[in-house]
Amino acid sequence: MFEYFGKADYYDKLNCETDFQVFCSYVMQKEKMLSRFLHAPVLEAERIFLQTEKDFFSKKENGLDLPKKMMLGELYTWLPNESLSRSDRMCMAFGLEQRVPILDKEIVELAFRIPTKYKIGNAKKGKVILKKAMKEYIPDFIYNKSKSGWFCPASSWLRTDMKDFVSDVLSESYNSGAAEFIDFKEVKVILNNHNTGKEYALHTIWSLVTFQLWYKQFMR
Repeated sequence: MFEYFGKADYYDKLNCETDFQVFCSYVMQKEKMLSRFLHAPVLEAERIFLQTEKDFFSKKENGLDLPKKMMLGELYTWLPNESLSRSDRMCMAFGLEQRVPILDKEIVELAFRIPTKYKIGNAKKGKVILKKAMKEYIPDFIYNKSKSGWFCPASSWLRTDMKDFVSDVLSESYNSGAAEFIDFKEVKVILNNHNTGKEYALHTIWSLVTFQLWYKQFMR
């Protein structure tokens, strides 16, 4: 159905049949993994993906190249629903004030008018035009630094400090009603495979833990 979700490397991802499939291969969890533990009536992957394509790609992608389509897709989906939502909650929970000035409406509109070739230098150096504009304000060691992601050691936490907690939360007895949606025997296999290094499944496990905690709090 959506075989491109199983593709692992950059070459395969960039050679999906449509631009929307490229976007999904980067930002969505793989359907093959989800189908292992989610019961079919809950998954509804095809309907969800097609609706997402209709809402955020089909009507807004005319005249844009692939990088800008990817940016636009994140602007309408991941950014408000994940990144900004989570950072806002975390900051407010601890009385911190945060600002996202690069998301100013006029800056975003300007950014989409700038040709992609001025934004992306190579795989290790992105945000080219932004860095050039800020060069006189930042030290050379930052200006010349290669592009890198923002990571936390959550994968190793699941194997160490959080191991017992996660094992308890992902057991069928933690939420008796959740078995209606989730195959907990398969969840145990996925968790064990991750902990032994056989299969990387951080995002899947983290999503399941979050669901279980939410379900116990609000649905019991």
